[in-house]
Amino acid sequence: MKSFWSNELNLPLNNFQRVSFDKRTVGSKTYEYYNGVCNIRCGNVAIQRKLVYLSDIFIKKILVKYK
Repeated sequence: MKSFWSNELNLPLNNFQRVSFDKRTVGSKTYEYYNGVCNIRCGNVAIQRKLVYLSDIFIKKILVKYK
């Protein structure tokens, strides 16, 4: 999962801290193309707004890719 998000977001792998697995989905496959959720933390409102804007662009890109 770290590698996927590192490549998708064009960020170095060492920027990703840890991976958490959802115990509710153990043993079941969600979607073929599902690669988890990327959780980003920041302490600055300006950065947060930019991240929300970028996440909107990313979501639109993914929606077009898998239609």
